[in-house]
Amino acid sequence: MCEESDSKVSVEEKIIEADLNRKELTRQVAEKEETCRKLKLVKMYRSKNDLEALQNLIEKWREGCQTSILRLYEKHPEPKPSLGDFINSCRLDKDLIKFDEEEETFT
Repeated sequence: MCEESDSKVSVEEKIIEADLNRKELTRQVAEKEETCRKLKLVKMYRSKNDLEALQNLIEKWREGCQTSILRLYEKHPEPKPSLGDFINSCRLDKDLIKFDEEEETFT
């Protein structure tokens, strides 16, 4: 009878251990699926958005913006404000257009 109860305990322990293993494996599978989902998103983003082409477009836009600002500034009547003040009055982000306030130039 003692052997039978030991056998039942052993079977129950194995069932509990198997259930814990199953839960752990389920958690690991969920983590791997999430990692896979994120990697697919990165792959899709990179294939849709050529980062080098985007950077070239940003630089082209910035150059056009800087040229436009300078042309508009040249047409400003006297007495002209500083270029930095002019850019501020236009409410432009100096960092975005790469304007150096100390040097009063575009970088």
